[in-house]
Amino acid sequence: MGLKSSPFQAVQAIMVAKEIALGDRKDPKNAFRWDEVKLNLPGSSTYDPSLPWVFKIRWSDGKIAADLFIYVDDGRVTASNKLECKQATRQAASRLNGLGIQEAARKQRWGSQNPGAWAGSLVKTTEDSVSVFVSQEKWDKTKLQVKEIAEELSGSTLGSLKHKALERKRGFLIYVTRTYPTMVPYLKGIHLTLDAWRPGRDDEGWKSIGYKGESPTPTSQDAPEYVKPVPRLKDDLAALSALTASESPPIRRVRSKRVMTVFYGFGDASAVGFCSTFQRFSK
Repeated sequence: MGLKSSPFQAVQAIMVAKEIALGDRKDPKNAFRWDEVKLNLPGSSTYDPSLPWVFKIRWSDGKIAADLFIYVDDGRVTASNKLECKQATRQAASRLNGLGIQEAARKQRWGSQNPGAWAGSLVKTTEDSVSVFVSQEKWDKTKLQVKEIAEELSGSTLGSLKHKALERKRGFLIYVTRTYPTMVPYLKGIHLTLDAWRPGRDDEGWKSIGYKGESPTPTSQDAPEYVKPVPRLKDDLAALSALTASESPPIRRVRSKRVMTVFYGFGDASAVGFCSTFQRFSK
């Protein structure tokens, strides 16, 4: 973005500003007041899939407290109802403006269960679940970029790919995996291909054991125009093609009120012992 100062200073400053916007958590007039942090972790006996993994609650009414989330230069307020959301938004905006941080009222979105795109995802909230997905435009672009990489790989007579173009496509695909994390393992072939030119790499693109590097360390500016694809790239692209085969973006459920229990075991085929090894442990 053309900024010259340390990223640490920028992050540190916005975190200080966030603390000021949130205010004193014990102040009864504070829109962001809260009393206790609750852990709702998968695997625990009290885990509830309809709730966040970590959240703040108020003892006065037992509701989840309002909160403020910041992504780069954009912020979102969450609350248990529209009125609390409006109060928390007003408090955050006024205090940030007071610090000299621009908060344009025309860009505000008031409380909604379908608030639109943020941090790369669209959120859909109902009484039964919370789900995320991407826009149709972004999904179409994802499908196109996976297809373009596969076509370049299959049509390359020199057995190489353009480094810069592949690097741009990787950046976009990483952005999409924020919404669809099941795609993450299949980006590894792209990662290894982009770095296969670096010293100390084996034929599959991995760092060689015992390699200590060289001085000075090569940077992305030293990358060649073309890079040789690693062996696993073809299979990874096939997996990505399968995951992006649907015409419309899939909806991924991140919270749900419905719970399913899966049991693993072995069973005896005889009449007396049929399924006798399956046990269910009650709380």
